[in-house]
Amino acid sequence: MDSFDDHATPQVIRSEGYIHVLNLSKVGIPLEEAQSASQWIAKAFAQAPAEPALAIFFGTASYEENKEMHEAFWESHLGRVAKSGVLLGALNSEGWQGFRCLFPPGQGWQPYSVEYDTGVDNNWERFLELTGKEAYMNRVQEWSRLTGKTHGELDLTVDQFFTTSMIVVNNQHQGIGRLLDEAGREIVHSHDAKLFVRIHEHVLSFYLKQGYRVLASETFTLGEVKPFLVHFLIHDCLTT
Repeated sequence: MDSFDDHATPQVIRSEGYIHVLNLSKVGIPLEEAQSASQWIAKAFAQAPAEPALAIFFGTASYEENKEMHEAFWESHLGRVAKSGVLLGALNSEGWQGFRCLFPPGQGWQPYSVEYDTGVDNNWERFLELTGKEAYMNRVQEWSRLTGKTHGELDLTVDQFFTTSMIVVNNQHQGIGRLLDEAGREIVHSHDAKLFVRIHEHVLSFYLKQGYRVLASETFTLGEVKPFLVHFLIHDCLTT
């Protein structure tokens, strides 16, 4: 992540107790910190289990048998989001404890595209090598087709909304997810926009507590992965 803007500095945008939420957009985090964070991020997604993310990114390649693949993706993802969208990080004296990724309207495709080049992302190339570039592209395209059908049925133009790729928290700490989501919604509110998310069953109750509304719920099959339920939610972000 050495090619980020050397003159940019992360901004603390929210604090609670010993936790500080920083806006890491255009800044990112040091490579060694991203490597460390990717280990607990990969484990957290695998333990959820966090479909549809696991199905899209890794297909049937389990975390337990493909740790390098999973960790390479998440380490890369932090940098790719910081470059192309909004990366929020929750930090305490023990290190990074959570992340929230947001994308301005129409920009959510960038970090997933094999054509998007940050210039220094060797982990992305390693991930594509391990998962198979063509297989990955096929999964992403199929996911776009499946969700696009639901968007059409809902008469939604998703490019009008902020979107998100993930909210992930180190399981040792509670309350960080809420803090990250509040900070994210504050950013969306400042742009007079709404926040659209597609989530898995495991985190539905969390999102409902934050005031999101369910627009639809669909069961999808992606490749050889067993069917999984996806919820389509929106938050008006009318207040901070």
